Amino acid sequence: HMFAWDADGRGVWAANDGGWSHSTDRGLTWSSSSNAMPISQFYSIDCEKTETGYMIGGTQDNNILYTPSPALNWVDPAVGSSEGDATGGAIDLYNPMQMWAVSGVVSGPIAYPRYRTTDGGTTWAVSENGFGPTPYAGSIRTDNAFPARLVASAADLVYDSPDGDGSWAPNNASAIQSTIHQL
Repeated sequence: HMFAWDADGRGVWAANDGGWSHSTDRGLTWSSSSNAMPISQFYSIDCEKTETGYMIGGTQDNNILYTPSPALNWVDPAVGSSEGDATGGAIDLYNPMQMWAVSGVVSGPIAYPRYRTTDGGTTWAVSENGFGPTPYAGSIRTDNAFPARLVASAADLVYDSPDGDGSWAPNNASAIQSTIHQL
């Protein structure tokens, strides 16, 4: 369902109903870790671009999962509802201790809140300042610049956070004629 390339242009990660797979040779051969959550369907993935090895993924029914090392030992930080769908995840290119996620269930004024961690996933806080009410999930992406600029979708609007601090503003003045699922 989703692919992310390593900075060297040779390595590629694949996320799908079966979990994660990695190729170091542009997809000619694939491997996966025994701790790669093979029972999870990943909606989205993001990889940081340093040697640390942080990865984050949004899963169907299993929340956000992340790994703070190349060993692929996955952590569920219990962000929002542990039974909910996590539809987006992003990592700061220059500071992998800072990550963002979209996770929730269909209920409440903002069914799928955005969350942010600045300590590598130990603690997470809601990051919704500026979002309007919506029952729809969305995605979240960073521009890989410094400081990290984020864009996130929610229903028929795209929101922008110019410095990733959790303050958001609509990017489009009027609604798009369709629900935005991926950015």
